[in-house]
Formats: sequence, structure tokens, C-alpha cells
Amino acid sequence: MIKLSFVMKRSKLLALSLTLLLATTSLLASCGTHDSTNSAVNYTYQGQTFAEQQKPEAAIAAYQKAIQNDPTYTYAYIGWGDTLRDQNKLEEAVEVYQKAIQVAPEKAQPYLSLGAVLLAQKKSEQAIAAYQKAVRLEPTPLHYLNLGNALLDLNRPEEASKAYSKAIELNPGFPEEADAHHGLGLALKQQGKPLEAVEEFKQALKIAPDFPEAQSNLKLVQEQLAEQQKP
Repeated sequence: MIKLSFVMKRSKLLALSLTLLLATTSLLASCGTHDSTNSAVNYTYQGQTFAEQQKPEAAIAAYQKAIQNDPTYTYAYIGWGDTLRDQNKLEEAVEVYQKAIQVAPEKAQPYLSLGAVLLAQKKSEQAIAAYQKAVRLEPTPLHYLNLGNALLDLNRPEEASKAYSKAIELNPGFPEEADAHHGLGLALKQQGKPLEAVEEFKQALKIAPDFPEAQSNLKLVQEQLAEQQKP
């Protein structure tokens, strides 16, 4: 079986969120922003810290306090939804992400978070729509990568190939480029293009030599090609 790597692991997302919050806190302090927004940032930071410490109830309480202080602070909704998602409370997470979208329909992150949960619920078409909305709002390589993964999960390899290729085209060398090449290799394999798939797996390994899924998929496709060439 061809293996699909999982992108955007919890630790990476948490580190990114904390970095963003710290930067935001510093900016707010330097600009003298209204106290309610400062409080929302601080409570959201607390929520992220509690989540990292595996204290979901305390994390959710902090996020809710953040929203009480500033009902438009998107990061608090996303943190709340992520905490519910990590507890496998997917329906509740969906509701919170949808609130985030109502508050900030111009931001991509709530759509990405919503798409991931909808995909976990096997609501694939809705998940694709959420990812596509995120891409339209912010056409970044990472967003195209997530769209490609969702399309591949839906057995739509032609569309997935386009999304992975777009991710690579937009910014060659972006941090998750190896995942994009690996995903493209999987999509090409599903389309009956094993030779092209091999090249993508090799490219993924050139970027990330210790990429176990790319290693195993490259080996598998090469073995299948060798078997086909036997008299």
C-alpha cells in the first residue's frame, strides 16, 4: 500500500502559534493597543501553554476568556477548536471554527482548520471546499499542499497533482517541499505514471534523506517496475 505522509503535525502548529502570539504581544505592547485586545492575546497565549501541557480544560477556559475580552480575536477561536479536535470532539471543533470564520471570513487559517476536521469526519467534499477557500484567500505553498493531500485522500489524483505542482512552483525550497514532491509522486503513481512517480520520490529524498514514507514508496514502485520488466 502506498503511504501518505501527514503534514503539519501538532508540535509544528503549536510552535508556529506560540511564535505568532509572542510577536503579536510584542507589537501590541509597542503600539499601545487597547487593553481588551492585549488581554485577549495574553489569554490566548495561556491557552496555548495549557494545551502544550496537556491541560485541555484549562486551555479552553483561557481561550474563552480571550474571546470575552475580544470577540473578534481569531487565534483564540482557532486554539479552542484545535483543543477540541485533539480531544476528538470533532463536532464541537467544527462549530468553533465556523465561529472563527464568521468573525474573520477574510482569513485562511480557520478554513484550513475546518478542512482538517471535516476530512477526519469523512466529509470529504466539504473538506475540499474549505481547503479551496483557504487557497483563494491565501495562495501559499502550504495551503496548496494541504489541498493536494485532501484531494489525494479523495482519490482525485489529477487534481491533487495540480495542487502539489502549484505548491512547488510558488516557492521552490519552502519548508514542506519534500512533502509536496512525495504527494506528487503518490498522485502520479495513482495515475499510472510510475516512472514520473519515482522521480518525485527521489526529489523528496534529495531534500529530506530521512523521509521514511518516501523511502518505502520509492522502493515499492521500483520493485513493481522491476517485476513488470521480467520476461
